[in-house]
Amino acid sequence: MEVNQLFNFQSKAVFFAQASRTNPDRVYLAETFGLATLSLLPDGKFARSRFLELPDSCTSFHEDSSGRLWIGTYSKGAFIYDPSTQQLLPVADPANR
Repeated sequence: MEVNQLFNFQSKAVFFAQASRTNPDRVYLAETFGLATLSLLPDGKFARSRFLELPDSCTSFHEDSSGRLWIGTYSKGAFIYDPSTQQLLPVADPANR
C-alpha cells in the first residue's frame, strides 16, 4: 500500500510522533506551531486532527497519567495543555518568582 493511500490528510511538517499513554488508539504529532492526533479509521486509513496551536514549534512533549500534555518549545518555554479544559498554560520557573 502506498503512503498516500494509507494517510488521508494533507501532510505538514511533522517533527515527531508519540503514542498516547492514556488512549491506545491515539498518536500525537508534533507539527510546525501545533499538535495534532492521528486516529485509525475503520478502513485502515488514519485521520489527522489538529487540536492545538502553539506560540512556537514543539521540541518535546510528555503525556502524564492524567492525560495532560507537558510541551517544550524551541524558544517560548514550556507549557501544560489540559484536554479536559482545553487550556494551554505556561510553566512558571520557580527561580523567577
